[in-house]
Amino acid sequence: MSNYLNTVKESRFAASARTLIETMHATNNAKPTSIKEILDLWVTRFKQRRALGNLPDHLLKDIGISRQAAFEEACKPFWQT
Repeated sequence: MSNYLNTVKESRFAASARTLIETMHATNNAKPTSIKEILDLWVTRFKQRRALGNLPDHLLKDIGISRQAAFEEACKPFWQT
């Protein structure tokens, strides 16, 4: 039973990681039109990059991103696409 729960938790986490990557691509391609939208975009990028940098290696492998690529993305400043 414990292995099943761990598998379910990991698969949910992997799905969240995939969603994170998809959202990052969508928000990085957005063209903000107001100060509020720019600030929202920056906050979103900051949170997403921090989350990406905290993903374990097996989940990065699952979504097809190397540790080095995740590190490089996570180290970018929030204002940079």
